Amino acid sequence: MPSRQDGAASLHPSAASCLAIGPDDLVPAVELRGIAKRFGPVEVLTDIDLVLHGGRVHSLAGENGAGKSTLVKIFAGIYRPDSGAILLDGQPITMHSAADARRHGIAVIHQHPAMFPDLSVAENIFVGRQPRQGARIDWPRMHATAEEFSSDSGCRLMCACR
Repeated sequence: MPSRQDGAASLHPSAASCLAIGPDDLVPAVELRGIAKRFGPVEVLTDIDLVLHGGRVHSLAGENGAGKSTLVKIFAGIYRPDSGAILLDGQPITMHSAADARRHGIAVIHQHPAMFPDLSVAENIFVGRQPRQGARIDWPRMHATAEEFSSDSGCRLMCACR
């Protein structure tokens, strides 16, 4: 997201063509519409639209200070937008916390891969939301699901490895 002269973030004009969908596409999995966020007098995000479709890999790139982390934190329920809407499968949702986001099935993998270097790939994918069988972590299910995620994304990861 390039910075505008007033310091607010905006999508690059060429991004609109990347976000365009054809008539045969399904409802976006997630859509952010008109998102705005201020911290005191500083306008960090202004009228940001973002469309994410299932089954695709998405990335968010931009200069330092462009508002990427703020947008992701709004999406993850950590910050609330000052205006705008978040739609999940076409339905508006309101999130008051990261726990709300998790209840909606939203999880964010942060850009710092060395955050938990002693955990396996599967443990990093499921950190804080490991599948359970009773009070115990269901390790076989966690590893199988992580392998399925990696296979679905076109990657082949050894999810039990550290």
